[in-house]
Amino acid sequence: MLTFVVNLHTGIPNMALAEPLLYPLHKEGKMHLVFPSIDKIEHRIEDATGKVQKHLERSPFMKWQVVFLVQIAEDIKDVFSESLSGQMLLIRKLFLESELLSSKPTNSYMIAIDEINEDDAIPAVNKNKNYRDAWELDTKGFIRNDRNFFIKEEDIKALNSLWTSKINMDSSTIVNLGFERLPAQVKENVNAAISDITQRIEELLNPEKINYQNYQVTRGIRYIDEDLINGIKEEFFKRLQNTKIDPSRYNAFSPSATLRTAIVENLGIFSENNEYTFKLIRFPFQYTHEDILQRYLMKLSILLTLIAENEPIIRSLQQKNYVVKIGLDDAEVQQVVYNYMEHLHNTEQQLENRLKNTPPISLALYKDLECACSETLDKPNAENLDFGFLRRNGDLPRWNNWNKVYEGQLEEYVEQARGKMQICIDQTSFVNEAPGKAEEVNIDVKVNELDKEQHKLQSKVEHNFLSQTYAFNWKDYQKEQEKVLKPKLFSRPNTNEISMLLAAATLIFSIPFVFFKTSDGELILNMDLGTEFVYFLAVLLTMGLVVFAAHFMAKNNYLKELEVIVKEVLAKAQSLRMSINDEFERQKDYLKSLCRLSTVRKNYEIAREAQIDKNNNNVMLDYHRRKLEDHKNTARKIMRIFKANEQNLSNSYNDKLAPIDVEKPPYANDVYAINTFINPPSIDDREVGMVENVKHVVKNDIEHLVTLISFDKDRIYEKGEV
Repeated sequence: MLTFVVNLHTGIPNMALAEPLLYPLHKEGKMHLVFPSIDKIEHRIEDATGKVQKHLERSPFMKWQVVFLVQIAEDIKDVFSESLSGQMLLIRKLFLESELLSSKPTNSYMIAIDEINEDDAIPAVNKNKNYRDAWELDTKGFIRNDRNFFIKEEDIKALNSLWTSKINMDSSTIVNLGFERLPAQVKENVNAAISDITQRIEELLNPEKINYQNYQVTRGIRYIDEDLINGIKEEFFKRLQNTKIDPSRYNAFSPSATLRTAIVENLGIFSENNEYTFKLIRFPFQYTHEDILQRYLMKLSILLTLIAENEPIIRSLQQKNYVVKIGLDDAEVQQVVYNYMEHLHNTEQQLENRLKNTPPISLALYKDLECACSETLDKPNAENLDFGFLRRNGDLPRWNNWNKVYEGQLEEYVEQARGKMQICIDQTSFVNEAPGKAEEVNIDVKVNELDKEQHKLQSKVEHNFLSQTYAFNWKDYQKEQEKVLKPKLFSRPNTNEISMLLAAATLIFSIPFVFFKTSDGELILNMDLGTEFVYFLAVLLTMGLVVFAAHFMAKNNYLKELEVIVKEVLAKAQSLRMSINDEFERQKDYLKSLCRLSTVRKNYEIAREAQIDKNNNNVMLDYHRRKLEDHKNTARKIMRIFKANEQNLSNSYNDKLAPIDVEKPPYANDVYAINTFINPPSIDDREVGMVENVKHVVKNDIEHLVTLISFDKDRIYEKGEV
């Protein structure tokens, strides 16, 4: 069963030094402490309601009970909200009857922290008027001060005269046959008295004449309301009728006492609602000094343990209210706190050593993938185009066909690049095999290396991309070159033009020589045959040399111009092939970088996660180191309170104790719990429990720290009359 401890005592903000005694219950899910930090009790209850419901939502369905810690003090300001019955009313309305709670508790305990009553039987009503009024309201359902209550005390006492003035029976008159056998006059007197009392009660308890605002506890909740007044009247009239039918009770009948009984049945801690709901345990408590307070908190933790563990001694509490007293065994507490302190200290030293000597991290990283692609593009053979000096039909079609060949080569080159790039994509695997063998590394250095490499590769791939487009426009370029080529092709001479040119040149060059005169005035043609042969041969040779020179120069000039155009086309084709090849190689490099980045990223994530785990582990180690120091301070305070000497520590260490789990909170680690170091005595069945002089065995180990736990009927808060 889960036990919620709801603290409504503003003077006790936490369990302080006693909390480690409750760690085992917290660890096993048997107890959950709810200590709101709000001052007003109604707000504390509402806050506790929300926290309890949230805890229940996170837990599997289970039975649960609740223990409320409330205060009994003399500095009461508001009787209706600070009395025990007033606090019970608020708890019922704001907690137990709250719509927020998905289920209701099996048991509801109220531990009243009593700071005022020192005597076991006489309430300290003379110390403070407000406390007196609250005590009387709790135990008798009544407040002396007329201005604070719905009925005056003198009006209650005056009810007796309405009865005694008419009823005075002697023993000879009383018969055992009931009201109907009474003499007529007596019956008339009884009816008259009952009528007067009834009428007076109707006047005194008229719901319409009571200002319920005077009994406001908090918004929407009043200590007294119309239903309660009607309930008191109904209870009174029932008791009045029962008295009427039994004449033997007439002389002892007191209307005022009956009204007070009816009031206490509906008001105070003994009202039907409260008795049905709560089991009240008054716990005398003093905190005049810090050390005294801590001793009492340890006693309180023992009481809470008994309730949470549902010990037989708790199940034997049949009454609705008890006073509890707990005696601590100082010698036993001393020995336990010695062991507690030693283990806290040694565990702290272990954690400090782990923080100072951080071991290397063992990492299993992925190996580099076979990311490089071996595909290369085949280079096509270049085909030259020669043009002759003489103009021929078909040179321009040859030019166009030659361009189509290169255009086709480029298109084939592009298709080859696309096909081989797809092969590269298919060959490049981005799925790593299982991580390799684990190796010890300096995790911070490794993370830094992988991070730098990751950013380098990331920057590289961000500026690259995969593409199936290799852009070129050969036709436009061909048209541009054709505009330059055409004039040159068609400006060349053909064979006929050369023949006619040579004939004309021969004729032109021959005339001056044929008609050239000698020095004596005779024509050369008049020379002898041999001389003329030599002469004409010389002329022909001279003309041939001149024509050959002119032809050579013209041909060389034309061919050079045409060769320049062809070379430019070849260079353009080569440039486009290189561009396609460069793009192909760039994409191969991009694939390689992308593949490498995939591996580096995975390794970085592995290393970074290991680094985060290491850092988190170090944070948790440091957290527990500080918590151990805090608990050592707690142990020192307990040692001082119980007069234990720290020099008696033996520095022993229990190796069988489970090592601290830094992932768990302190309450879940045994070393933080004082209970871990309790050495039960040889006699297990110690009868340290006492319920109204009946001895009980307490099985829980924590009870070995006590000498006696007694539950007695409470004589301070018991049902009574004013």
